[in-house]
Amino acid sequence: MRSWQDGRANLLAYAEDYAALAELLLTLSELDDVSWLVSAREVIDELVARFADDDGGGFFTTAVDAEQLIVRPKDFQDNATPSENSLGSDALLRLAALSGETGYEDRAREWLRDMAPIMAEHPTAFAFLLGALERAALAPIEVAIVGERDDPARAALFRELAERLVPASVLVVAGPEQDGALTPLLADRALVDGHATAYVCERYACQRPVNDPKELRAQLDDALARRT
Repeated sequence: MRSWQDGRANLLAYAEDYAALAELLLTLSELDDVSWLVSAREVIDELVARFADDDGGGFFTTAVDAEQLIVRPKDFQDNATPSENSLGSDALLRLAALSGETGYEDRAREWLRDMAPIMAEHPTAFAFLLGALERAALAPIEVAIVGERDDPARAALFRELAERLVPASVLVVAGPEQDGALTPLLADRALVDGHATAYVCERYACQRPVNDPKELRAQLDDALARRT
């Protein structure tokens, strides 16, 4: 629903509501608990099913089952808040990197290709969408950090990544009991010598696992250097 107060809901949610919620859930899956990825995928699949414009690309503002209008609107431009199409494109790309499923990426890239001419002509109108374009253009960097939740060593590895800018990256932080069921980034990600361990990967091809934040920093530096 679009709004809720005192137990009463009013108005069906718009595409931007779904897309913004998807971005939030993806961030929670990276920072808090990887199981949020299940909800993120459900919201994104619902966004595609109810709002996608399969003929013209992108997302309509209103759902397929909403009140029928003379013209079904579609918001392109980023204003004080990003448009549903900018949020949705970024969410699709992030989910693709976390899930390894290229269908999400293909849908986002189709919209970015369609929008490229107008973005080039009016870049200030598409601030958030340009961020999604950067994510699509750069080789993705995936980082998995595995360790017990209360382990200071896991926190130190996470802090090394959190305190720096790594564009077009995705992160999962999980306990050693997690496997690849939620994301292939966690498949066969064992602790090394029983300590919290970080894996730096590019399209799931990973460097050697490390326990030391300094080694993680060096691997991130190498991955970023390969982009130039």
